[in-house]
Amino acid sequence: TAKTEGANKNKEKEKEYTDTFDPGFFDCARCRTPLFKSDSKFRSHCRWPSFREALPGAVKTRDDSTYGVQRTEILCNNCGLHLGHVFADGKFSGDTHPDAGTRHCVLSLSLKFRPLPAQP
Repeated sequence: TAKTEGANKNKEKEKEYTDTFDPGFFDCARCRTPLFKSDSKFRSHCRWPSFREALPGAVKTRDDSTYGVQRTEILCNNCGLHLGHVFADGKFSGDTHPDAGTRHCVLSLSLKFRPLPAQP
């Protein structure tokens, strides 16, 4: 698979976008495809950024049973970069939005934040 390069080498870098809630988009770090809007992000109290949903068509999923655990892996639909995993525990992981359901648990190293232009 196209695993995120160096994801386990720098744990501090992994926290980079955990507390970023500014208006904007989180793009794929490799190909710069927009993946998530900042308004779908929520505090899940884990060390990874968590999003309620991806932008339509931005990510693809596949079964992942590495380490003997059954999970659903998420990848950039454009370049195949490993982004993280998606779980059905959003309501129980800190998402207070009425549409809470899934938690896209994403590696900061797989993202590049693009802020919206400042409004005059």
